[in-house]
Amino acid sequence: MRHEPLEWAGFQTLRHGRIHIFCPTCHRRLSNAPRTEFDPPKAVLVHVWCERCSAGCKTDLGDYFDKHGKVILCDE
Repeated sequence: MRHEPLEWAGFQTLRHGRIHIFCPTCHRRLSNAPRTEFDPPKAVLVHVWCERCSAGCKTDLGDYFDKHGKVILCDE
């Protein structure tokens, strides 16, 4: 799956303890969602299916990006 790092542009200012979410299927954006225990500390954006697109059956953790648009590996 190919992602353009700048797709997250246009989100509200990121607040402490929050993360932005982008659905690569429907392009839905969610600003300042609460972080989960799985979110890397340096991540500001995650590309993951929203509830509508996943229909509860996709369990991919998604791709995380730092503030410079670089991919963050889940074990970082």
